Amino acid sequence: MRSAGAGTAVRWGPAKCFPGALSGTFAWQLEAGLVNFDYKEEALGETASGSTMGFSVGGTLFCALGKLFVLEAEAAYLYGKDTVSGTPIKLGGFRGGFGLGLRF
Repeated sequence: MRSAGAGTAVRWGPAKCFPGALSGTFAWQLEAGLVNFDYKEEALGETASGSTMGFSVGGTLFCALGKLFVLEAEAAYLYGKDTVSGTPIKLGGFRGGFGLGLRF
């Protein structure tokens, strides 16, 4: 099984979230749901592309910065698989990020 090249993964459909609070400043959220993978691989003059469904499991840690802003740290694992010209490929992997948000 080989890994595909460039592509995107978009959260899609139902997701289940489990939120919780650690303190007045820190909170967390675990989630799991479906993702749609769109991929395109170019090699040796040939192009293979497609789309398939997979899943995502991850969590986010929130830190309140006053009453207006929130800092986020996120980590998730995405998984999907497909077959291109009889060869199975795997899609996804680990994803992480940081963000700054507004609280309403």
